[in-house]
Amino acid sequence: MNFKNLLLFYLILAAPLICLLLLVNDRQITPQTFAILMVIYLLVYHPAISGLRLIQTRKISTSKFWHNFIPGWNIRYFQFLFFNK
Repeated sequence: MNFKNLLLFYLILAAPLICLLLLVNDRQITPQTFAILMVIYLLVYHPAISGLRLIQTRKISTSKFWHNFIPGWNIRYFQFLFFNK
């Protein structure tokens, strides 16, 4: 998947959140399930997608991918990740 496109990056990041919110709004999942899924999103999904974008745009090397799972590590790339600057 091409993460170089900023709009596509936003859509890929937002899709699971929208699904979670719809499930909570329809009372399809419990608050505990919501909390667990949010933790997975925040600690696994978002860092993985951000890391893939950084690798595809050659901001980091493949060997530094695991650094994305350290909370706050990729804050130095925030402007690039979300604003392409």
